[in-house]
Amino acid sequence: LREESLRNAAFADSISVASSSLVSSLSMQHGPSFGQEMSASSAQDDPSVGQETSAGRRKFEAMATPMQTTAMALGALSEHLKAMVLSYVDVSTKVDAVRSVSPHLFQVLECRLAWEPLCIDQVVCKALLKELRRVCSLSSHDITLPVGLIKVHRLDVVLMDGEPDDTPHDDTEDDTTQPVSLRIADPTAEMLHNLDSWFTDVRELTMSNISIRIPHSVGLWVLRRTMLLKFGLVELVRSDGTPSAYSLLALRDTPPRAIDLEMTRKENRVRVPPGVQFDESTTFSVSEALYVAEHRSVYKNGTSFDVVGNDSMFFGDSVEVRRAYRPIVAILRQRFPQFLGVRK
Repeated sequence: LREESLRNAAFADSISVASSSLVSSLSMQHGPSFGQEMSASSAQDDPSVGQETSAGRRKFEAMATPMQTTAMALGALSEHLKAMVLSYVDVSTKVDAVRSVSPHLFQVLECRLAWEPLCIDQVVCKALLKELRRVCSLSSHDITLPVGLIKVHRLDVVLMDGEPDDTPHDDTEDDTTQPVSLRIADPTAEMLHNLDSWFTDVRELTMSNISIRIPHSVGLWVLRRTMLLKFGLVELVRSDGTPSAYSLLALRDTPPRAIDLEMTRKENRVRVPPGVQFDESTTFSVSEALYVAEHRSVYKNGTSFDVVGNDSMFFGDSVEVRRAYRPIVAILRQRFPQFLGVRK
């Protein structure tokens, strides 16, 4: 669609005028953005869904004044081209201000194309995770976000920082149901859970600001065999300049790296930090080789695995890794048989 429209001069001119008009008009909106509004609501220590946030809701529902000029500029475009124009507008502006242009334009946000790719910064990530946590606590699951947003195929997320866990630890025998906390203690697991339950159509996922403070129980192999099992290529790398953070790439329809055990042994040896006594008898199974291929900072030494930098997040022994990755290898062999032909 993009290539076809850009080849047509008339459509290209319309898109240029509409995009400039839309972005400049929406940038004049008054009031907080989507992420700022939700963060302001949560900043009051919103420990539960049961607390009233009606004032914040009213502000969230009425952000900016109508901009008829922008609506007219987009009026000549087809629905698909309107969605394409809106795909260049940031998430906060779309959620907060596009609805004020015209009801018809807001309906365009129901189209997936209007959100492709969905790029979420830390502020919007925090607002989105809290909103989905709130919705999941309701029996109706009445989500207030456009359907097109959760139907995207490409998702790029900069995770929010984790919040202190305020879950009460009460040893009393009171069976009263406690309100659901809106504090996000583990953004990585929370986002991947939403990927599994809400963003089910995602084909390309990039996620950054993954903290190593994640508990060992939700290490890479646990996430890989659960929430990331439907993806072919998965890679976790240490973020440049930030030793304590990682970035994740997951592609659903792309095959994993080809497994070559000899190349794995050579690459593993290069990863071993200086000063570490390396066991030259170290060998790899297919499951272990895939684990090392997907976790770009892991190395095996003898029968144990460690992470460059001595992080403990993904530490484990060969038995644990093989047990975790063996079913993953079996599934990937069924999907991509030609790419898991192992070379020794």
